Amino acid sequence: DITERNKSIEKLEASEQALKISNERFLLVAKATNDAVWDWDLTTNKIWGNESFCKIMGIKSYEDFDFEKFIGSIHPEDREKVLGNFTYCLKNGISLVMEEFRLRTKKGNYLTLYDKAYIIYDKDNRGVRMLGAMEDITEDRQAERKLLLEKELSDSIINSLPGVFYLLNREGKFYRWNKNLETVTGYSAEEIATNDPLNFFSGSERQSSRC
Repeated sequence: DITERNKSIEKLEASEQALKISNERFLLVAKATNDAVWDWDLTTNKIWGNESFCKIMGIKSYEDFDFEKFIGSIHPEDREKVLGNFTYCLKNGISLVMEEFRLRTKKGNYLTLYDKAYIIYDKDNRGVRMLGAMEDITEDRQAERKLLLEKELSDSIINSLPGVFYLLNREGKFYRWNKNLETVTGYSAEEIATNDPLNFFSGSERQSSRC
């Protein structure tokens, strides 16, 4: 009677087919996305990466790429933090790992990346695999720094004015002001931000100042 044997073979074939479909789906997603998808085998220390990953790392193929090379490309000021976070998650059985760090390209410049990864553990709670996706947020961070510099410059100009300066938004609330306004009124920046500008006028002046 080979009935049970045939059933076992059918189950094995179905399992292999499901695994094949799952792998194909993963590869298609990795190819379609703009994110740099990577897969780190903690037992061999090898890293697989999609086309976007190879492009960011400046390599033609992931074949000879490992975790040491990946860590070596991270900015020295960020490297210890990234390694520390990875180690902490592995020791404590944490699955989700999120990091923002700078990574050196083949040209020598640095990209700012946001990395979100998941650790897979075996039955003994040992990390065996780590899959992640890195998003290039360099332009976002550069835009933020530019806005910050512009604000610092405008603050410097506003605070250099000899008189009191303030700017209201469309709702009639304080939007910008210089230090002289804080000095004259005696209010702190936090108090001015939450105060109604009309409160700075007396009763008769308040009505005439209302828009």
